[in-house]
Amino acid sequence: MRLIQRWWAGKQQQWLNRRIPPAQRYRLNRSNIFIFPSRFGWLFVLLCVALFVLGTNYQNNLVLIMCYFLLSLMLLCLFRSYQNFRALQLTFGSIKDVYAGNACAISLWCHHPNAKGTLLLNFNGQGPFFTISLPQQEQQHWLDYPMPTRGVYPLPRIRVQCFYPLGLFRCCSYLAPPKPVWVYPAPLASRFPEASASNKNELHAKHTAAGNEDFDRLRESVPQDARTNIAWKIAAQGRGLHTKLFEAPAGDAVALRLPPCTPARLEQELSKLSYLVSQAGREERPFTLQLGRQHFGPDKGKQFARDCLRALAGYRHDL
Repeated sequence: MRLIQRWWAGKQQQWLNRRIPPAQRYRLNRSNIFIFPSRFGWLFVLLCVALFVLGTNYQNNLVLIMCYFLLSLMLLCLFRSYQNFRALQLTFGSIKDVYAGNACAISLWCHHPNAKGTLLLNFNGQGPFFTISLPQQEQQHWLDYPMPTRGVYPLPRIRVQCFYPLGLFRCCSYLAPPKPVWVYPAPLASRFPEASASNKNELHAKHTAAGNEDFDRLRESVPQDARTNIAWKIAAQGRGLHTKLFEAPAGDAVALRLPPCTPARLEQELSKLSYLVSQAGREERPFTLQLGRQHFGPDKGKQFARDCLRALAGYRHDL
């Protein structure tokens, strides 16, 4: 039974990928809107059928008139629900990388000045609903999706639905975020290894590092900065907290590498490297990273740290 369900779900995804391909911006129209009777709508249909059977069986015109009136009302709701849902504009914002165990925050902009009712959003038709009240000006909303393990994952489709006006019909669409999400290994506190002599000579010709010698520059403080490096005079002037960075020989940089380990210990070692890479990126500290046959650096900065974290996220033991 599960194999049949997986096969059917795969066929549905293939059809949706052709019908509604992933995009940054969606404008809902007849090519990407689906309309189905709701549960209440099906009960309404059964009521109309029962009235029609009673009216024809007992030749009661009043009952037949009531049946035709309810059917007419249902058809009007069908057209009105489509008119209310069409032209809805939905735009995906940036999708930030996350650490394993945290939720990925998906930014979604919604705009339709003439729509009414409430939008209900969830992932693949499962899980809790996120609600958006209409009408409103263009506004940003956030949807959280849990990411338990590291890797590179395509985000599931987001089902957007509305039951306006009387709840007889469910207008819905299935939107696909355009980019995957990178899930870094969950950071595990660890200490920096000492830099080897060969790494010191290699890094000295290219970079300088944050240290304790000559003053280099200021940058905005982050909670992880040491209080002794805070520029308190500037803070007293009301210019905010800034951290003093010092220039030191790049020999203080470290070489990070994934040691040989069993598959059972792989995630723990990757988590340690994730912590060290994040720390080095915040401190503007130069480093190198070796993952099997892959080698990164020497370099420093947040962008380099992000590239290394993505390499950790997508690392496979057979590399």
